[in-house]
Amino acid sequence: MILPLPLPPNYFKCPPLTPAQVDEYLSQAVDNTHELIEKTIIDGGKVSYKMLSDEKHLKIFKGDYPGAPPNATIHLGYMEVMASLDEVIALFDTEATRPKEFCRRFGKGLLDAVHLYTLDVPTADAPYKKTTLTWRAYDSQMPKMIMRRDACQIECHNSFTVEGRRGWVRSHKSIRLECCPNLESVCELIRSKNHGSGHVFLESERPGYLDMFYVTHVDCCEGPSEWFVDKVMRCRRIVLDAIFKKRCRALLDIDVFLREDRLSRLPSVPPRPNATALHRKCSLCCKSLPIIRKRQFCEKCGEAFCSRCVKVWDVRIHGRQERVLACFTCSIQAPETRSLTPGVVSGRSKSGVSRSTARSENETRSTASSRGSKVNAIFVSLGLSRATLARQRRHQDEDNDSFVLVE
Repeated sequence: MILPLPLPPNYFKCPPLTPAQVDEYLSQAVDNTHELIEKTIIDGGKVSYKMLSDEKHLKIFKGDYPGAPPNATIHLGYMEVMASLDEVIALFDTEATRPKEFCRRFGKGLLDAVHLYTLDVPTADAPYKKTTLTWRAYDSQMPKMIMRRDACQIECHNSFTVEGRRGWVRSHKSIRLECCPNLESVCELIRSKNHGSGHVFLESERPGYLDMFYVTHVDCCEGPSEWFVDKVMRCRRIVLDAIFKKRCRALLDIDVFLREDRLSRLPSVPPRPNATALHRKCSLCCKSLPIIRKRQFCEKCGEAFCSRCVKVWDVRIHGRQERVLACFTCSIQAPETRSLTPGVVSGRSKSGVSRSTARSENETRSTASSRGSKVNAIFVSLGLSRATLARQRRHQDEDNDSFVLVE
């Protein structure tokens, strides 16, 4: 009989870990974060990348990692967004503070998740550091062709600094635990092997921008019912590339979530009196608005926009999820940078932000390659591993390193 998902409570019997095991896992977590950061170096790094897709704001690469199993494909997604590192950290922090909202945003395709162990928690000295052991089950994106997967992983969050620029990493890598056995015969889940995946966020060289990377380096392993895809259709590689490209495109969702969080913090304002008569052009692109068509007003600034410069967003208002109509200008505007007086932003400042928004929405994101060799030189001289972790625990000063692990 196949056990349905989600699994019953306390399904995994997790005995206490010994201090030696905890130290070993913590050391491995640190190594995993360093390895993941290295994988984001597009030019001059360990991974030999070739571009798979060059979209409007997103670039997707496929690479060959030296020494990796032949079935472990590595894909890298990159985009630059107008955001701060603190906004990204706060976004992922909702996993603990608002788990339902986090699951709604990031849990697409997730069938079940079990927290097995907590190895490290945020502290006053290291507020962004966390290490856990987890199990997750994933639905198939092609149910008739590909079986469902699961993974037992070590997950680590940590902050770092590269040449004065702050960064934050969220790494995942497979790990073997006796308390988390293979569930293929129980739940028809194929145990995948994650060779080091996750998100890396780094402050861009342009002030106010953030470089976002997503690495997926996974061996999905072949399921017994997938022989038709592999042997007959001979399209397994094509199918996997499509799946991993879709995962890389999730970076676009992060940009949307960041905008929604900003809009959630902005107060709502009513439209101006006689706004229909006053607004003959879009406040962002200056396109003439049809006379007979009803105006679309941003609920956060009160200005009128054409249909291309405004959209409906899912925002949080007084603890509830609501859908509001807001412009792209307000979606990139931090609450502390705008006046909170009733009405709208002044026309002069509004137009300035509008022009900046138009440029940022249409720029090609291509700054990752230029930093490759420079960052690679930093990591080659790193030497951070278990010995480094031991030195950090003895609180030795490492401020002279180019790469500083923020503890």
